Amino acid sequence: MTDSKLLEPLAAWGQVEPLDTSMWPKAFVTGIHNEDRFGLRYYWSIQASVLYGRVVFGQTVEGPPGCAHGGSLAAVLDDAMGRCAWLSGQKVVAGKLGITYRKPVRLGRAVTVEARIERVDGRKVHTVGTVQSDDGTLHCEGEGLFIEVDPARFEGEFFD
Repeated sequence: MTDSKLLEPLAAWGQVEPLDTSMWPKAFVTGIHNEDRFGLRYYWSIQASVLYGRVVFGQTVEGPPGCAHGGSLAAVLDDAMGRCAWLSGQKVVAGKLGITYRKPVRLGRAVTVEARIERVDGRKVHTVGTVQSDDGTLHCEGEGLFIEVDPARFEGEFFD
């Protein structure tokens, strides 16, 4: 679906490592059956503890004509902010998400998602994230409250 060059890291990020998401084949955002939804590649900055990503929204997530649906933007920010927390060592689930939409994202154009931890208060992990174009246009920004859980809960009946 997507030209892989659109998903390459940006020089402004400094030294980053590509993140292998193949270990989550069923994931809504990064799973293997999402080629028509999202072209997405994540990069992790160990030094800055920032998750960067390049994403191209596909035709199946259209909202306003020619633009990505707001729910698809929210899904990508949720995924990026939560994944940033996991990469930083906190095993979390989303508790609350807030998304502020600024400007629509055109389908088929690469944009950058960025997520970082703002602060940690006990089991509460507060995150922030943005989606913006290469020219600096801010498309949306998010705040997330993620709750740290015991990883053993993921092995059994998590929702009981």
